[in-house]
Amino acid sequence: MSALAYPTGSEVIQMLTDAMERAKDGSDKGIRSIHMPMKRKLEALEAASPMVAREMVRDAVKHLKVSSVKGETWYQYFRAVRSWSRYANAMCIAHFPIDTTELEGYVSLHTNADTAECSLSALEKVQRYLRIDSRLRTKGVQEAIKGIRREQKATHKMDPITSQLLDKILADTKFSTPSKSLLREFNALAVLSYVFLLRTNNEALPLCRGLETDAPHSALHDVKTSKRHSSVFRFQQELHIVLASRKSKQSGE
Repeated sequence: MSALAYPTGSEVIQMLTDAMERAKDGSDKGIRSIHMPMKRKLEALEAASPMVAREMVRDAVKHLKVSSVKGETWYQYFRAVRSWSRYANAMCIAHFPIDTTELEGYVSLHTNADTAECSLSALEKVQRYLRIDSRLRTKGVQEAIKGIRREQKATHKMDPITSQLLDKILADTKFSTPSKSLLREFNALAVLSYVFLLRTNNEALPLCRGLETDAPHSALHDVKTSKRHSSVFRFQQELHIVLASRKSKQSGE
């Protein structure tokens, strides 16, 4: 099969997204069903033509490959596929199957070895889904990652934000602010960030006040439909925060 017969990165993402939706809505269809006995599955294959039987088996295998990875992990993999696709476009090379010599150049652009490893895992998983040789960790690729690991800056382990440290932050009277209302907002944001484990730049600071109609069972759908960043609202004396997307959960939470 020529390289031209393989899909591009964006086409792969669409294929996997569709497969994830089918897995949610129709996981019990045909021989994919976990509840269908082996005897009945073999009978179904015997009753079909060889071409149809092979297609049924391929569909079942792809279904299980998609189900083997959590949905949120697939979304993380998609970022790596998009990044590789941009590189492939810039170099004017095929997206898949991946040329490991070209892959060395892509890996060398990373500034963090762990991120490079994650990208490789994602690309290997996609190649297995496409039934392509997934052995991407050649000696050259591994040497590139090793070089990144040696050159990257040593990471400084941040001190954890404990409840005691939060109390000190809230009690700090030296905090410079032009108004008491701003101080109250800062304290409220600090408490929300601590309780809900919010990332400062893309989760805590852009928080949006919720609507009177927001409720726990429908807020996520409403936030996405109205293209809001988030919703902070009180429901039955409890505070709720709904985010359209999180780094650890692209589908929102």
